[in-house]
Amino acid sequence: PKEPFNLQNGWILWAGIGLLGAVGAIAAIGAVQALLNGESPQRE
Repeated sequence: PKEPFNLQNGWILWAGIGLLGAVGAIAAIGAVQALLNGESPQRE
């Protein structure tokens, strides 16, 4: 029987989810640091 969710295409899907999750996490961390450092930003 054919499976609607193919494992060969599944790893591509999960790789995309993992990539988006990593980018989202980095963006979230950057946003938090920007907010925490927003009171006294030190720019050279």
